[in-house]
Amino acid sequence: MKKNYIAHIEDYEDGLYHVSCQKELPFPCCGKGSSINEAVKNFSSIFDAARTTHKLCTGEVIDVKFSYLIKNYAITGSTVIDILIQYFEDWNRYEASSEQLNPYFDGQGQTIDQAIQCLKREYIFSLIDWKGEVPPTYSKPTPKRKIAAMMHNFDIYNTNNISDNIKKIHEIENEIEENISIHDKILSADNPRYAYTEHIAYLVYKKYPAEAMNIIFEFFLHCPEYKYPIYRKLLEWQKTKPF
Repeated sequence: MKKNYIAHIEDYEDGLYHVSCQKELPFPCCGKGSSINEAVKNFSSIFDAARTTHKLCTGEVIDVKFSYLIKNYAITGSTVIDILIQYFEDWNRYEASSEQLNPYFDGQGQTIDQAIQCLKREYIFSLIDWKGEVPPTYSKPTPKRKIAAMMHNFDIYNTNNISDNIKKIHEIENEIEENISIHDKILSADNPRYAYTEHIAYLVYKKYPAEAMNIIFEFFLHCPEYKYPIYRKLLEWQKTKPF
C-alpha cells in the first residue's frame, strides 16, 4: 500500500524553486527548477532513480505517493496562504487547495501552475461576488463562478500574441460564462471539465463550421487536454451536420 508523504516547495534566494521531503526516506532526495513544475519534475525524476537504485541494492520497495505543500504563497497582493497540491491519477490532473480559504475553493489543471492559476481565479471571483470583501468561510461558490474558474488563461500557456482563432475561443468562453441556462448541465456531468471543453467545441462548430477544425486545432496546441475525444466529436458532427 502506498504511503502518502508531503514534499515541501520553497522559493530560494538563488531564484530557483526547491522541493524536498521532510519525511524520513532511506536516501536523500531534493529537486529544483526555475518554475514549480520544473522543480517537481526534477524531484520526481531524482526520487524514481534513487528508489530504483535502493531496490537493486537492498531489495526494499519504497512505494510512496507525494503531495506538495507551498507555504506562504501570495495568492493576491494582500492574501498569503499555504497551498496543498495533490495529483489524481484517475483524472490525470493536479488539484490546488488551501485550508485557509473557503473549503469549496480548489483549482485543477494538467500542471501545478495551471491548478494554482485556477485556484487564484476562484478566489478572485469570490471577492467580486462579495464586492471586495472576504466571503464567509463556508459560502458555496455559485455555478457561474465555477464555470468562470474553468476558463482558459492563455497567458499562462506562453501565448504572447493572441491569434484570431484564440480570440474566437475566448469570446465563446465568455458566452458560456454568461449563459447560465447551461451551467448546471456542464457542472452535473461526470467530468465537468470535459463537458465544458466539449461545449466550447460545439459552439465553435455551430458558429464557424468551415473553420472549426483549424480553430480547435490551435486551441489544442495550447490546451491539449481531451484533444482526441473532442476531435472524434467534431468528426461526428461533420458527418451528421446537426446545425
